[in-house]
Amino acid sequence: ILLLASVLVARWLFGPHSALASAVPGLPGRIAIDAVVIGVVVGSLIISPLGRSSGGHFNPAVTVTLWLLRGVPGRDAAAYIAAQLAGSLAGVMLGRVALGAVIAHPSVDYAAIQPAAGWSGGSVFVGEAISLAALMALVVAFQDRPVLIRWTPAVVAASVAVLIFAGGLTSGGSFNPARQFGPLLFAGRFSYLWAYLLGPIAGALIIVALAVAASLPQPLTCSLCGTPPRDAPGTPGLWGWPHSPAERLAATIP
Repeated sequence: ILLLASVLVARWLFGPHSALASAVPGLPGRIAIDAVVIGVVVGSLIISPLGRSSGGHFNPAVTVTLWLLRGVPGRDAAAYIAAQLAGSLAGVMLGRVALGAVIAHPSVDYAAIQPAAGWSGGSVFVGEAISLAALMALVVAFQDRPVLIRWTPAVVAASVAVLIFAGGLTSGGSFNPARQFGPLLFAGRFSYLWAYLLGPIAGALIIVALAVAASLPQPLTCSLCGTPPRDAPGTPGLWGWPHSPAERLAATIP
């Protein structure tokens, strides 16, 4: 759904014969619209029945962060990431079915994101890492505090919008490997693929290292939907893991 929305937005903001593109000719204005729309879509998906049942992960780097913080078992993290990448491909294919050949037009290019002129692959890698680290710093801070958990969807939606706008004028504003995986494969543009796939993962590693160094408590839940943990301490939590961070940590020790 997220990738389909991205394709639709790209078509009407950048595609040929688009009244919206004609009405908003400047790149900053178009990116601002894209940022707001995608931020709303992400927030809506997180609090939707689908997001509440799955945990609301649509970004492999988010899943990797919570896995490394022992919020998600490895088997579930692998399933999340496989589903996210498959969804990236499926979203682009649905966009092709819905819009036709126009999504292959150079101005749309399957909604593949490109950095600003002069940005190297290394610069994109760093920019994507910083963006994801900023997002996950907020997520981890809210997931660690029961009083703040309910605000997680709003914080994620607002942060995604701000980071898309800031990154859209620089590194491209993806900070989600799944966001670029399908579009770049369909577009056949591989020069920056490594940076868009690995940069956010590097950001995840940065946040985990900082959390460990600061001895931050582990996330109380791996769900982003904004509801407190539904299991009491001592009972199986989400995905069958113990509820409390201390119990989850002990469960990983043979």
